[in-house]
Amino acid sequence: MPCHPTADELYERLRKQMPRISLGTVYRNLEIFCRSGQARKLESGSHQARYDGTLSPHAHVRCIRCSKAADVEAAPLPDAVSQAKAVEGYKILDYRLEFTGICPTCQKQKE
Repeated sequence: MPCHPTADELYERLRKQMPRISLGTVYRNLEIFCRSGQARKLESGSHQARYDGTLSPHAHVRCIRCSKAADVEAAPLPDAVSQAKAVEGYKILDYRLEFTGICPTCQKQKE
């Protein structure tokens, strides 16, 4: 799903097709997908985690009000990755780049 759903959002969608599914089943399977490398968990402090099925390196933009997230097709950061590798012998496995802002829906709402 390109929309980076929370477990609750995914559960609500799945219930329409599988009314007997439990929220616990959704959480357990999302964790299995993340551990096996089939999905990524996007955690943002006090908001619920969101899940991403796009595994290729990419950045995200996240709303600071509602926590919605979207993919950003950003240019690779080869210099930053090279510099990170040079820090005290670290072996870099992955990186995450996140921009924060206010989504169009939240911008339309009164403050």
